[in-house]
Amino acid sequence: MLFRSVAAEHGLAIAWSWPERDGEQLHIAAELVDRDGTVLARHRKAHLYGPDEAGAYVPGDGTPAVGEVDGFRVGLLVCYDVEFPEQVRMVALAGADLLACPTALMAPYGAVSTLIVPARAFENQMAVAYANRAGSEHDLTYTGLSCVVGPDGADLARADDRPGLVVGTLTSAALDDARRANTHLADRRPEVYGGLTR
Repeated sequence: MLFRSVAAEHGLAIAWSWPERDGEQLHIAAELVDRDGTVLARHRKAHLYGPDEAGAYVPGDGTPAVGEVDGFRVGLLVCYDVEFPEQVRMVALAGADLLACPTALMAPYGAVSTLIVPARAFENQMAVAYANRAGSEHDLTYTGLSCVVGPDGADLARADDRPGLVVGTLTSAALDDARRANTHLADRRPEVYGGLTR
C-alpha cells in the first residue's frame, strides 16, 4: 500500500486510515507502519458515526491494536472511537504510551479535539496524537484542530483550522512524571463497573 512504501522511502513510522475491503465487507481501518514499511498494528473502527457510515461499513470488534516504535507503545483508534472512554481505556490497558487517532471530524464538533482528546490523554496517562482533516468537501467542513496532547492533558502541539504539520515531542520522562502524578489507572475498580456491559 502507498503509505507503507512512503514510510520505507522516507524512514518514517506512519499511522493512517483508509476504507478497507475484506471480501464483500468494507471497514474503516487504521494501520501503524514502521520506518521500513513493516505493519506494526491494525485496527478496524468499532464505532460507526451516523446512518451513512453504518450503512456502508461493518464495525470492527474493538480489540486494542498496539505496536512499538522506538520503545514507545503506540495504540490505534479511528475518528469516532476516541469519543468512547471505554474504547480508549482498553488501549491504555493494553499498554499504550501514545494513542494515534486519524480522524475526519466535522463542524460543529470541535470540542472533541479541544475537550475530549485532552481528557482521554489525562485520564489514561498516555499521549494522544489526533490527526484531523481541514477544509471543506461537498457540504462538509472539517474542523482541523489536529493536536498532540501529552499524558498530563496539556497540548504539546496544536493546529488551527487550516491544513498544516503538527509536531509534538513525547519523552519517557514526561510519561513517568504524568503516571506518578495521576493514578487513575492504578485506582480503577473494575468490579464496580459491571453495569457498563448491561
